[in-house]
Amino acid sequence: MFPFSPPGSHERFRPSQCRQHISLAAAGSVSTAFLPELPPGATEFEGTFTGSISAPSAVLTLPGGFVNYMGLTIGISADTILADMTGCSLVNFQARTGSSSLSLSGEAGFSELNWEGTLLLSLQDTDLSSYFPRSAPNGHYRQGERLCRGGGRVSRLCGCSG
Repeated sequence: MFPFSPPGSHERFRPSQCRQHISLAAAGSVSTAFLPELPPGATEFEGTFTGSISAPSAVLTLPGGFVNYMGLTIGISADTILADMTGCSLVNFQARTGSSSLSLSGEAGFSELNWEGTLLLSLQDTDLSSYFPRSAPNGHYRQGERLCRGGGRVSRLCGCSG
């Protein structure tokens, strides 16, 4: 027995008694402030890490954040990012500025190296020169939506529509 006991309770485990199950939850915020080579950015997150040691699963949510790229502040969020030993999926990742937004959803399988996804770009009187100063002339405004769907394997593109 220990000569002293820490506050709370403790229990000694033998290896045969251990359950190899993991269950962790985390919430907070992360920032690129400590990495000067990356654009300034920060986001809040909520996540869980569950499963067994041989078959872990992670679920992450990004309720809101931003990244500053070449002076342009871009808001970011994601409904769900899921990863396990078979693959990963992304549900409704969004990047938005004052007059445009980009939404991305998709999944990738690790065993067969396959992927599929959907991308939706929305523009509302967007001056493209503010995003691409070298390739778009000033006052080049666009409006509308563009939906692209695709899928494939890492070795080749299987199909794309949109």
